[in-house]
Amino acid sequence: MEQNTAQNDQKLKHRMPKHKRSKIPYILGVVFVVLLVLSAGALIFARNYESNRIKQSNKVNDFCTEQAREASKYFQVSELEQLKEFQQKIEKEKNFDKSPNCLAVLVVYYANNYNIVNSEKYLNKLENLKITDTNLPEFFANYGLSNVAEIKNFIEVKKVQNEQNKANVYYY
Repeated sequence: MEQNTAQNDQKLKHRMPKHKRSKIPYILGVVFVVLLVLSAGALIFARNYESNRIKQSNKVNDFCTEQAREASKYFQVSELEQLKEFQQKIEKEKNFDKSPNCLAVLVVYYANNYNIVNSEKYLNKLENLKITDTNLPEFFANYGLSNVAEIKNFIEVKKVQNEQNKANVYYY
C-alpha cells in the first residue's frame, strides 16, 4: 500500500492542474480544422468559377458564330445599315472581344465605314488572339480576304479612300 501511495504521489507531481495545462494542442487542432474548411471552400469556388467561365466563353462563341453567319449575307458596301445592326448587337455582348468571329465582323464593318481607328483596333485584338492565316474566321472569305496581309491591305485601301473622299469634299 505504501508503494501505491508513493506512485500516486509521483503521478500527482507530474500531473499539472487543469488551469495550467498547455492549450497549444487544442489551438493547433482548431487552426487545422479552419484551414481545412477554408481550403475546401476555395477548391469548390475555383472549380465553379472555371466552369462558369467556360460556359460564358462557349455562350459568347456561339453568339458570335451566329452573328458572323448572319452578317455574312451583307457584304456589299451598300448594305452597311444591315451590318450596323450586327455591330451594335456584338458590342453589347459581354466578352465579345474574345471571339474571332465577332472581331472579324467589326473589322470589316468599321473599315467599310472608314472608321480605320476602330477597324485597326479590332484587327489588333484579333491578332492578340493568335489568329493567323491558318485559323482566320470564315467571315473574311466573303470579302475575298484569305490572310492577315490581305486584311491589313483592305483596311489600308479603305484608309486611302477615306482620305480621298475628304480631299474631294474640301476640293469642291
